[in-house]
Amino acid sequence: MKKTKKYSRFISNYLSKLYKLLNEPYIFSIKKLNKLQGYCDSDEICIDYRKDILSTLIHEVLHYYYPNWSETKVLNEERKIINYLTIKQVKNILRRFTSII
Repeated sequence: MKKTKKYSRFISNYLSKLYKLLNEPYIFSIKKLNKLQGYCDSDEICIDYRKDILSTLIHEVLHYYYPNWSETKVLNEERKIINYLTIKQVKNILRRFTSII
């Protein structure tokens, strides 16, 4: 994927929102979920720890901040974000997430 300035701004803004949300540990929970990798409602983001945590975290946080987006749009943006992230960003996200659960 070609990294454009516009998409770079979107990623930067998204990561800022993600890091801000990761400072609110009461929002996140991990559970064994049947048939779901995670879910998001207005006051909780739950992730099944047996699944791909990074992708699910990014996916559910997209739902949290963009509740009007379709599932297809969220899946497409999730994929783009995952492919765009650097190893350093991935480590930072996972480190912050594991510190609050």
